[in-house]
Amino acid sequence: MLEHFKPAAFEKYEWAGLRSVKDYMGVTVFVIVCLLIDCNNFFYKALVWVPPNHNILMVRICLWGFAAIATSEEWYEYVSNENQHRLGPFAWMTFYTALIELSSVIKFSTGKFTEPFPTWIVCVWTVLGAVYSYGFYIAWQNGQKLPTSKFNSYNPAVETVQHGKKSK
Repeated sequence: MLEHFKPAAFEKYEWAGLRSVKDYMGVTVFVIVCLLIDCNNFFYKALVWVPPNHNILMVRICLWGFAAIATSEEWYEYVSNENQHRLGPFAWMTFYTALIELSSVIKFSTGKFTEPFPTWIVCVWTVLGAVYSYGFYIAWQNGQKLPTSKFNSYNPAVETVQHGKKSK
């Protein structure tokens, strides 16, 4: 009975974030959006005083979990397939909803976090920035070595040949 719920085919995903700058930035944006969604959950608990076991947060996590399945597939196709020029509806919904959540967190956090960062936090972010910049450099070098392909499987160039007209 469980065989009916199994997918017809399994697809292998290779994000290859260091293949080129486009892939590196695509993976970076995806990771930032995922972390933003996770952090918004904790900010809602702290800023709006929602208890951790409240049903609204549980439903929110479930909805984000189901939306993440479709969003990750659409974002992967957009980043990794050079012939894919449109982003899917779930990815747009995810980005807009994360932006709305972020703006509400910013609104409720005005005047809450006024203390400056400790020195060790600044040092950690500096090291992470250096590592990220080095990864960007590696991705840029790898992108220079990639061959460019002109074949578009979604819109192939078709040569039309006009044959002679039939005489009456």
